[in-house]
Amino acid sequence: MGKIFKACISIVLAAVTFCVLFASCGEPEQYTPVSVTTTETTTVAPDVIKYSDYEVFGAKMGMSIEEAEQSVGGGVQTVSNDTGTLFFALWRKNLPFTVENEDTLLYYIFDGRGRLCEIQYAITNKEHFSLSNALKFYDGQYGKHVEYEASRGKMNYIWYKGGVYILITDIEGGETAMSFVAEDYFNQLNPEEAGRYAELQQQNAQ
Repeated sequence: MGKIFKACISIVLAAVTFCVLFASCGEPEQYTPVSVTTTETTTVAPDVIKYSDYEVFGAKMGMSIEEAEQSVGGGVQTVSNDTGTLFFALWRKNLPFTVENEDTLLYYIFDGRGRLCEIQYAITNKEHFSLSNALKFYDGQYGKHVEYEASRGKMNYIWYKGGVYILITDIEGGETAMSFVAEDYFNQLNPEEAGRYAELQQQNAQ
């Protein structure tokens, strides 16, 4: 009987020792917090519409389609061309530096957000656009123009005012175009030309 009792005591002691050493006998596991990187909710800032300070025929770059249509008195239809560009056009007489009482198509062009980014008209007959008068006028208003030869026989004359690039494109033996282009849109489409403009303008100012 004594031997059996001693054996039982030995088993109990061994069990207690096991529990103490491995901390798993009737004791709940301790919770060790782990640093977990979670994905934070990103708040997307709404688009800030940038309107130009410079007004072109009663419109400003950055206008919505509806605002641009209202600026010409309504009665126009905005359409999309083959490349998906939205625009509307209307006939206007006596546009700057054109022949008196001549009808010319004036285009209002919108970017991918439906915001006015360019106004343009073109004259196919060089004799019906006075380039010399245009250069004299804009040089007097905004300082000496910058010349940039976009390609052989295609010269651009550029000014900048109030968030708008004023651009005359003269094509040798072809048409002359008068464009007013939103600053951001111009920089995006013509980064090299925009950089060259800034460089030449700085040189002219020295």
